[in-house]
Order: sequence, then structure tokens, then C-alpha cells
Amino acid sequence: MTKTQYKKWYLKQLRAYERTTSSIVKKHLKNTLIKVAKQKPTQENYKILLEKEINNKAILKMLLEVYETVGVIHGNKIYRGINDNTMTVKAFSPALFIKSFGRAVFEFLTLFGGENITSIRDTFVEAVINYIAERNDTGKSIQVITNEMVRKFGTKTGLYKWQIMRITRTETGAAANFASNKAMKDADVVVDKMWISADDHRVRNGSSKGEYNHEAMNGITIPYDKYFEVPQNEGDPDRVKHPIDIRGKAGNIINCRCTTAPVPRRDKNGRLVLKKNN
Repeated sequence: MTKTQYKKWYLKQLRAYERTTSSIVKKHLKNTLIKVAKQKPTQENYKILLEKEINNKAILKMLLEVYETVGVIHGNKIYRGINDNTMTVKAFSPALFIKSFGRAVFEFLTLFGGENITSIRDTFVEAVINYIAERNDTGKSIQVITNEMVRKFGTKTGLYKWQIMRITRTETGAAANFASNKAMKDADVVVDKMWISADDHRVRNGSSKGEYNHEAMNGITIPYDKYFEVPQNEGDPDRVKHPIDIRGKAGNIINCRCTTAPVPRRDKNGRLVLKKNN
């Protein structure tokens, strides 16, 4: 696969992955609202009940499902493509990669996902409380407002549609790129990684103050275990292992559509370089 072909393939996969992620996110957050509604909350205790149900552990569980669903599918495709000595993407099937992926995801999110988890939780709580407050003067009871909120949650006229879309875009790309990097690590051969931007008018190019330049990153290739340094207009570069690395700055990762492609390394005779421990 050429770089252009890989980009086209990835963006197609991303659209399918986003549908899966959106369903997972909506399910988890809506279930939280249902649990609160069943407790017949009052205006005074609604926030307390909501914060109890949507704690950081609940958000972690949601993100784990996203990573383990999207990441396993995408990572396994990359893993098989690398080890079959081709950039052609293979169909999904069980592999040793899957067995180690779940543990790696849990450790990664536990170590580095705290700020992201807290942000998702706090934004959700604030949106729900604001929704209720805005409807308090309609004469409807808190139970009626709550039931309406659950019924319309995530729809065009209901609560959180656009927030779900933002979470979906970011977390889908984060899961896919994390999985791709994990596949490169687990591969039998030495792999470099190439940053590929979406390469259209929406790609951030560092033209405004504080904006990260993903256009400049397009095509940059480094060893899979090294960090990319994403330049910023009037600021320090952000060091990330891959696009949408949750260890990176918010302005660098939110709504990013970039990805990394594996580039198996070859010696001067054109032969693949095997890892020393293989």
C-alpha cells in the first residue's frame, strides 16, 4: 500500500469505527441517566446521584470497551499486515496480538488516562445539570424532565449529541492509533512508523497562535518506539507516540484524523530486519 492508499483506507475504516464508538459512548452515558432516573431524584439531590453513578471508574469502563473493540480490530489488521510482509490490510481474525492487547490498554489508561477521564466525566455532569436548570422554569417536575432527557439523549433535539460526536472522533482515533503502535511493538520485524495526515483543508497547519501543525508532520517517519515532536505556532512541540496520544496536549489531539502507518525496515539488500529477540 502506498501512503495515499493507506490514508484512504484508514479514513474509510475510521468512519466504521466511529459508528461503533458512538454506540458504546451513548450506551454507557445513557445507562447512567437511566440509573439516576430510577432513583426518583429531586432537584436537590440529582447532582449527588449523578456524580455517584458517573464516577471515574465508570468512564474508564466505557473507554476500555472502546479500546478493546475498535483497537483489537484495527490492531490485528496492522499486526497481520506487518508480519505478512505487506502493507495490504488483512481481514480480522484471532491472533496472539489480541491476548496481550487488553492488558496493555488497561495499564495505559490507568497510567495516562486520568486527566482525559476526569474531563469527560466533568463535562457530562455539567451538561446534564445545565439541561435540568434550563428547564426548571417550564413547570415540569424533575422526574418529567429527567425522563425526557433520557428519552431524547443523544438525538438532534436532545442532550449531548455534539459532545458524543466529539468524544467519538477523539477516542476512536486514539484507540486505533494506540492499537497500531502496539501492533508495531509486537511484530516480528523492526518497524518504523510514518505520520499520515488527512491532507485536506481541515488539517491544522499551525497558522494561528498556539495551533499544532499536523500538515508539517505528514510523511515524517521514525522508529516505532520513539516520540513524534509536533510543532506548535509560538509554543513548544508536543511529544507523542502517535496521533491522538492521550498523553498529548488537548489542542494537539481533539478531533484529529491523523494516523500512523507501519513501515517495515529493510537492510541494504532489501531484506526485512528481524528483531534481535526473535
